[in-house]
Amino acid sequence: MSNILKFKEEDVQKGEDYFKSIHIEPEQRQIVTAIAELLSKFTGLRVIALKGFILMVFRQWQIDNNKEIRVIATAAPSERIAMVTDLFNRLDKKLSRILKSDGDKEKLTNAINSGLDFYKSQFANR
Repeated sequence: MSNILKFKEEDVQKGEDYFKSIHIEPEQRQIVTAIAELLSKFTGLRVIALKGFILMVFRQWQIDNNKEIRVIATAAPSERIAMVTDLFNRLDKKLSRILKSDGDKEKLTNAINSGLDFYKSQFANR
């Protein structure tokens, strides 16, 4: 059984275009790239599209919480994990909407959870 998921190409292109239009700080770029590269292996989405979707989620999180994304970096580890878990849940919902098949939602959620576990092991306690 393949882990590669099928997404609506026009929406994938929107993710890529969004990433190309945004400037982010080097530390954020490192985290976004690492997570996007990992999720790409599980989902089959191009890394650049994943970076765009991650940044879309970051932007909406900032609006909804009236906070800059950089507050995550200075938060206590437990608070940081809670904020990032929220971000990953939002990413799961965003990507679920662009799946070609609803039958792939569970595989997508498993991939997102693997990305969250990666974040926790690599970045959450720095």
